[in-house]
Amino acid sequence: MKQTYDINVKAFKALISPADIKKELPITDDLAKVVIQGRKDVEAILQKRIPASW
Repeated sequence: MKQTYDINVKAFKALISPADIKKELPITDDLAKVVIQGRKDVEAILQKRIPASW
């Protein structure tokens, strides 16, 4: 039988866990504010409360 899964996969590479990324790249208060505002902006665009600017 011909293989029908993973036919375009050349290799597998383990990913870094989110916990390890957080240890390596801790978020500052300023960055947290940017993330929170970005999420609010996306939510507003998706709910059509503000128009997308692209």
